[in-house]
Amino acid sequence: MTSLYDYQVTGKDFLKEGLVRMLADDMGLGKSCQALFAAKELDDVQEIAIVCPAILQFNWQEEIDKWGIAKTFTIISYSSLHKLPDIPYDLVIFDEWHNAKNPKAKRTRLAMTLAQKTKRAWCLTGTPFPNGCANEIYTFLILAGFRGSWWSFCRKFCKEKTFRVKRRTVRQYYKGQNLKQLKALLDPHMLRRKKRDVLHMLPEKTHNTVYLGVESSQKYKPYADRLRDAIHGERLNKEETEHIATLRRELGISKISKAIRYISTVKEDYKDPVLLFTYHRDVALSLTKELRLKHFKAEMILGGMTQSNKELVIRNFKEGKVDILVLSMKAASEGLNLTEASKVFFVELPWNPATLDQCIGRIDRIGQESAMDVYFLLQKNSFDDVVKRTILGKRKVSYELVG
Repeated sequence: MTSLYDYQVTGKDFLKEGLVRMLADDMGLGKSCQALFAAKELDDVQEIAIVCPAILQFNWQEEIDKWGIAKTFTIISYSSLHKLPDIPYDLVIFDEWHNAKNPKAKRTRLAMTLAQKTKRAWCLTGTPFPNGCANEIYTFLILAGFRGSWWSFCRKFCKEKTFRVKRRTVRQYYKGQNLKQLKALLDPHMLRRKKRDVLHMLPEKTHNTVYLGVESSQKYKPYADRLRDAIHGERLNKEETEHIATLRRELGISKISKAIRYISTVKEDYKDPVLLFTYHRDVALSLTKELRLKHFKAEMILGGMTQSNKELVIRNFKEGKVDILVLSMKAASEGLNLTEASKVFFVELPWNPATLDQCIGRIDRIGQESAMDVYFLLQKNSFDDVVKRTILGKRKVSYELVG
């Protein structure tokens, strides 16, 4: 994408027109680029703070570089807000603002303090009400000028139930009431578009490169050229083959926790199931185990599974009983129709473009009604860069020859 879509221009202009704004578009509609373009066009904005989950810091820097935004940026995580340099900012952009929905949390208090002493505060989130309770928007409305205590807000806009705990009366607030009044408070400050509303403007499929981190080690460098040769079909000696294979496997394992952190942020905004492809069996096994520990309903399809077990997993997936389906490229790159998902994540990369396209083909089939997102979860300065560059180069040749 070299320019903004029409709906993104509307979003950019909406942000520019206000001091406190919330852009609450569905995931995948480009909230970050809308915010960056809006900031780029404001002459009185030079010093910008971006607050986001730690796993997204590197990707914000990538977006800034990609679009060539010539401003001064400080990118920091919610958990490190106490370390933010105490300088006057012209704008603060809060990504995944729902991380600051609890007014009692320390990070929320620090975020609110920062916003209140900054001229402009823009909040980005695909889930303004992650748990479906009206009070989750309270902290944003305080920034937008709402006057009233937490308790008065909850009593007015939330449903309430009380129960006794050790001779104490406890009040629990849930869902919402007086929603027309609440919407009237929100409407001047919040813009939300669902993907289905702008589907006709979106490309059929979008490739997203997500850098989970940067490798400081030089262990990949001596083997980078030989890996490229191997991908092009050249035979390597036994020692080279074994060493490259070991490094690739170790790279896949090293990305598991960071990949889960990133996928968790995606799943906050996106409730449909997603697919995760891996190259190594032990990466798939560890991923699935860790996802289950994070309370995701995760299943996997690996080589060696019986046909009946495969069919059970696929049936559960199609019936909505699976959040995340982990797939071995060797076992599941062909034949499966999984159009219930529209997002595919590659935690590891295949050796050739045909396997890549076959994996993407699990969702890119007749019956797919959503715009599709393909995510490459990479470590910078590792074999990931070599493999992605090489297989996409080979893919381009194939496309130019046969379409």
